[in-house]
Amino acid sequence: MEGQYPGGSAPRRRLLNQEELAITSRLGSAVAQMNRSGNFAWGGVLSCNLRIYYERLGTDEAKGQLKLTTLPFDEEGAREIYLAGTPSPFGRGKQTVYDEEYRQAREIKVPHFALSPDPFLQSGLAGLLSRKLDYDSALIFRLNKLNAYGKGGFFKEHQDTSQGVGHIGTLILCLPSPFKGGDLLVRHGGQTTTFDWSDQVCDGEIAWGFLYSDCKHEVLPVEDGFRITLQYDVFVSDCSSDSDSDSDSDSDCAYMYDTRLKTVSSAFHEVIHGPFLPEGGVLAFGLQYEYPIEERYKNTTLGNLEFRLKDIDAVFMKCLKSTGLKWEYFGVFDTWELFEDRQSRSSDCWDGSSSPEWAEDLAKNANAETEHSSDGASTGEDDTPTDSAQSNQQRRKSDPTYRRDLWVSNSIHGVDGQFLESGSLDELDLERKSEIVWITEPYYYNVKNDYHTYGNEYQKETIYAAVAVKVFLPAVGDAIRQPRPTTEPLNKRKRTD
Repeated sequence: MEGQYPGGSAPRRRLLNQEELAITSRLGSAVAQMNRSGNFAWGGVLSCNLRIYYERLGTDEAKGQLKLTTLPFDEEGAREIYLAGTPSPFGRGKQTVYDEEYRQAREIKVPHFALSPDPFLQSGLAGLLSRKLDYDSALIFRLNKLNAYGKGGFFKEHQDTSQGVGHIGTLILCLPSPFKGGDLLVRHGGQTTTFDWSDQVCDGEIAWGFLYSDCKHEVLPVEDGFRITLQYDVFVSDCSSDSDSDSDSDSDCAYMYDTRLKTVSSAFHEVIHGPFLPEGGVLAFGLQYEYPIEERYKNTTLGNLEFRLKDIDAVFMKCLKSTGLKWEYFGVFDTWELFEDRQSRSSDCWDGSSSPEWAEDLAKNANAETEHSSDGASTGEDDTPTDSAQSNQQRRKSDPTYRRDLWVSNSIHGVDGQFLESGSLDELDLERKSEIVWITEPYYYNVKNDYHTYGNEYQKETIYAAVAVKVFLPAVGDAIRQPRPTTEPLNKRKRTD
């Protein structure tokens, strides 16, 4: 933590000059451009002669009866399967709740229904998604439940419950039945993808959509009829430790070409070989998706994260590895917002009358930083002692890559709802690293943007975490920064299918 380094002062860096800021802007723009692809959700249609066996789970005299229905549903068949289900819960913080102000739907979970045949397997959709998602390891698709929305049914914005460390996404199949409305809206990175399935299923076909599990999404109210869907959880299979994740050599494996790599690779080349930080420095890039971690595993280094990176995060890391620069993952926290918020209202971890130990530590360290940043320590060639807040604002205005309001940690800690489950700042291992040059800020933070309304019942085994990447740029003179011609990026991502 700052104020606890040898000699009593934290590492510092100067403010970037205009030429260096232009280089960081080009690199940041190249990385941000990848986020505009809209690859966080997509879909299509398929055909299948499907039979559904299901058990009535209601409270009437028909409870426990085994029923059979075929597609497409008529209105009566859709109503029967809707009534056969039970009210759908969802996770709120650490509780599983039923609240029709937030969600109105019914569900039938495995093993209370079965498909013959499974439309996902029969259609070849597994192969299509495996090629599109392009992971090195095999994907596992697990049927979870049947969801049914009647007239007026909806589900406000939420995030899918993490079903395990390897959980990367959700696949939804909308079965053919007469209904209107009920659009699925998926949001990520300031973009929205809309699935309007009411027209797609009217001719008897099955519509489908895939989304990454951490993306926020909602189901708009059904205007008429019954909207019936199947939900599959999608996992990346466990990766063995002997896999050579850093190997970029060509082999007999198939490869996927990604045009997004070229622009980012050129921008990295300018950072390494251009007039940028000749003394060296630490760059930081926030990943654009959240990733499940084990809730009680406090000091994870996310060693297997590279095997389950999503979309643009995978593209970015492939490009970063090709540069030869050293890097590491780290956690990003906006705990100061949490600290201020908890002073004014009660919570499970802070009752508003007394501060927990970690909050007192945060305040103590923040005060120490105020004194330290006003003692004349240099963060730029022309820096003079000023009021801390005003000085930091001025530095931020002069150099957008300078951030002192973010807390970082080499450990990825469990954050549930808006509560850090730790007793002290020492245990949290939090620091404010003013030497970091922030190229792209995280889309998520581990407190500020933590989304604590989940699509299924509360799951305590795994939770989402916000992750960033530190990149260590050596000083000019290091072998990796020797001038050399621009080379074509390694524009391939290995597949094993």
